[in-house]
Amino acid sequence: ASRSDSGTGDAYNQWQEQGLPGQPGTDDTYDRVLQAYSWLLTTPGAPMLYYGDEYGEYGGADPDNRHMYRDSTNWNDRESALFEKISTLGRLRSESLALKQGIYSTRYSSPDLLIYDMSHDEQTMSIILNRASESTYYGFDSDDIVRFGAATLSGSELLIPANSVTVVELDAVVQPPPRDEDSECLIVHNFTINETYFVGIDLTNTCDKGINYPGVNGSVDNSLVSGFYDDSEWFYMIGPNMSYRMGWQLTINETIADNTTVTLTFAATILGCSDDDNSSQWHYCPTSTLNHSFTINTFDDHDNDTDSEPTPILGCTESSATNFDSSATEDDGTCQYPPEPILGCTNSTATNFNVNATEDDGTCQFAGDSEND
Repeated sequence: ASRSDSGTGDAYNQWQEQGLPGQPGTDDTYDRVLQAYSWLLTTPGAPMLYYGDEYGEYGGADPDNRHMYRDSTNWNDRESALFEKISTLGRLRSESLALKQGIYSTRYSSPDLLIYDMSHDEQTMSIILNRASESTYYGFDSDDIVRFGAATLSGSELLIPANSVTVVELDAVVQPPPRDEDSECLIVHNFTINETYFVGIDLTNTCDKGINYPGVNGSVDNSLVSGFYDDSEWFYMIGPNMSYRMGWQLTINETIADNTTVTLTFAATILGCSDDDNSSQWHYCPTSTLNHSFTINTFDDHDNDTDSEPTPILGCTESSATNFDSSATEDDGTCQYPPEPILGCTNSTATNFNVNATEDDGTCQFAGDSEND
């Protein structure tokens, strides 16, 4: 992100003594980063993002471009917004034949506005990169749909916001076939959850016809548990009797109380469905939902068995030791004892006085003792 930050001259510095770039502090920087990665994710080839690119990690030249990854709790609002946009574009690419396999062609080009098409036999996407002020482009029609971005399409006129990225699917509006009751076709089932709170379900089409724009809306009843997107996660189509496996990694906030019960809700959805019998929408809305409740255990369970052995108190249990501990219940081998006595003559007037003796042994001899004998 530092290379897109016009407010710093440090983006190419490597070392601390040169002065390294700090975190960008303007929307413009992250708008430019989004433009760059939108180009990467909507043009031919295999896009590669370096760890941290998805939220706009900052830094100078190598090795300052190798910061440790920061998790989402340490992102600011601009970084979180960039992550959501890049994630949405990534999902759009993974589900779009035109963005993955299409042929590139330029539709319009100026210094600040680029519009190009990615064309496949089954789909065409038009991508608009605008790095200037609000703009208007004429050349679309009423069958086209905005798939990404905040641009508005009215007839042939596309109103393009300033500093924005827009993806439009051409000829996306197809007249729906005659409707039949299909609200029971799409189901959510086969729920799983593991010890790290990674959850999964199957989205299955149980009918013998394809369903357009199927998806799942996942939600949780506790704000301290996160991991679901704010809106439905959907696919372009699910074939007859097909299943998609879907998964989410839940994040548990460390402040949540132990033994809190959390309920997850999954609902099958279809974009643009309607329960109105006279609607022009292709599908009725699915009725399948799945609920699962589980208990958060943030601490290990403790054994409250009163018959268990008490924790031993270590210390010296020998009463003759100088460091005897009357409260100790198990000897730890640290007992210390008075030194052994040194026997000898302790009378300093004796001829055999032993200065090192600590206990008199009655062997003292004095001058003249032999004569008296």
